[in-house]
Amino acid sequence: MRRRRAIALSVCVATAAAMAFSAGPAASRARAAAAACRPSEVFASADGGDDSADIHAHDARQGYARVRTSVDNAKGTAHANAVNPKTGVHWFSGPGGQVFSAEEQGRPYPWTDLSGTPRDAAGLTAAGKGPEKEGFGFRKDARAYILEPGGTGRIITFAADRPKTWSTVRLVAAADDPLAASLRYGSLSDLAFDGHDRAWLSSLDGIIWRVDDTEGARWQAHSVVRLDTGDTALTGIAFATDRDRLGALLVSTAGTTRTIREVLGVGGNGHYLSEPLYSGDAGSYTDLASCAYPKDLPGLSAGPSRARRA
Repeated sequence: MRRRRAIALSVCVATAAAMAFSAGPAASRARAAAAACRPSEVFASADGGDDSADIHAHDARQGYARVRTSVDNAKGTAHANAVNPKTGVHWFSGPGGQVFSAEEQGRPYPWTDLSGTPRDAAGLTAAGKGPEKEGFGFRKDARAYILEPGGTGRIITFAADRPKTWSTVRLVAAADDPLAASLRYGSLSDLAFDGHDRAWLSSLDGIIWRVDDTEGARWQAHSVVRLDTGDTALTGIAFATDRDRLGALLVSTAGTTRTIREVLGVGGNGHYLSEPLYSGDAGSYTDLASCAYPKDLPGLSAGPSRARRA
């Protein structure tokens, strides 16, 4: 009897230890991921310099200072990046249209099913052989969207927990939009989503677009404003919030330095870029991402919205 009790006790202890071991690291990773994804933080893909292709975190609460390297990436040059708002996992693209994901400070994992570019419903081109992916963003429900370059007007979309099951969205401009032709030039650079599930898109030539309804397989975009970016290209777009502000729309530009700027007074109140909130290092920031989904956007034209509201 005493021996059976000892065996039973040892089994219980071993089981508890195994459960603690299996749950502990996962729980700590989940806590670390959640802590790493704050609405005040903006994540930028670096291009050029010693840390090319790394993803850097900037914090609105610290004046957009660069606070850490979120992903130490050795997968070539930087392109698009995004962060899953539910898990804090970073997703990003690399040379040849490759797609990777990584936990904060983690090792990148390659997603061959998303690498390359969709040819048609039958499948993808050979992994790593497609054109670069220029924009990457998550809606607040953790659905991902990747811009397909080359003026196709097509967006790859998938649920973060089912990346192998992807589909496409067709992006078109409203028929009466004065800048409709610019969507056909392949100049779209990035996209981000607000708290009403509206998509905001940037183009290299400084145009900001908005899609009010992102539920279907066909998106109709309206040009909101054309920004004066001087001799630089508009490469990234993201939102950020902090204690003092409801929501700020941020952009990055390609030039001799890396910069993050705020879009000021879009729609009726002027439309221009702030002085750099961050400027430094050699190269540029090719893409911005965040976990901020503001519903109130002071100074940004809201306009009609048919988006699903949470």
